[in-house]
Amino acid sequence: NLNQFSQYQAANALRDAANNEGGMAGGMMGMMVGGGLGGNMGGVLTQDQTTAATENSVACGKCGQTNDASAKFCSGCGQALPSAPTDKQPCIKCQQPIAAGSKFCSHCGAAQSAACTKCGAELSAGAKFCGECGSRQ
Repeated sequence: NLNQFSQYQAANALRDAANNEGGMAGGMMGMMVGGGLGGNMGGVLTQDQTTAATENSVACGKCGQTNDASAKFCSGCGQALPSAPTDKQPCIKCQQPIAAGSKFCSHCGAAQSAACTKCGAELSAGAKFCGECGSRQ
């Protein structure tokens, strides 16, 4: 990893500059190297954390804290984090896969609850006949 190598090299350069007892030139070089590398070190560390945070993280809806995507609770406020739906079911109208328990289809917008045209009983997804009165749907 190039960023880790850069951090390692910067740490070694700072240590060497601090141990250099070569007089004024060594002292000035140590200050220049230390200041330059120290100023750039913050950018390197921020870049690594920002990249990692955007790839595998989820923001808390309550406090905005960035959390690991596998976390169940927010590390900042303890709020339960939403879990990604893993179960899919077909839409009752267009048959496209949608998250289980969805009230509306994300593809066609159809409501995912249906009622029997004869008796009004709630029908299960994709039902061709009513379970209450037996009428064809």
